[in-house]
Amino acid sequence: MILTEGKVRIEVPEFQKITSKNKVFYNPEMKMDRDLSSLILSFYKGVVLDGLSATGIRGIRYVKESGLESIFNDINPEAVKLITKNCKMNNVECKIYNKDFNVLDVEAEIVDIDPFGSPSRYLASAFRIVRPKGILCVT
Repeated sequence: MILTEGKVRIEVPEFQKITSKNKVFYNPEMKMDRDLSSLILSFYKGVVLDGLSATGIRGIRYVKESGLESIFNDINPEAVKLITKNCKMNNVECKIYNKDFNVLDVEAEIVDIDPFGSPSRYLASAFRIVRPKGILCVT
């Protein structure tokens, strides 16, 4: 299904209930969190890593609403296909990795992680990836 959030339109998988078994994860209840993150990050410049991208909604919104350059990453190949499709739908250039976040070898001024469940297993890698004086966004 196609939905609009902020200044972007994205395709998300149809689902009855939010679970980790969904083909690609999307949580509509986190819209306000994404709204606030996009607003706050509009005061910063640089590259943002959407570390657990799923549909790509965060990274795409950061490009369109905050003027940031986004790097996308998701371990799920189905998510990578959907991110690519959603970037094209929004005329957003995308650099996408299909890796486990904990082995990702990139740096960014801003690192955003919004996992399904606890973020604790990603924090050490997030601190490694974020540049000095950078921003870490954890949901």
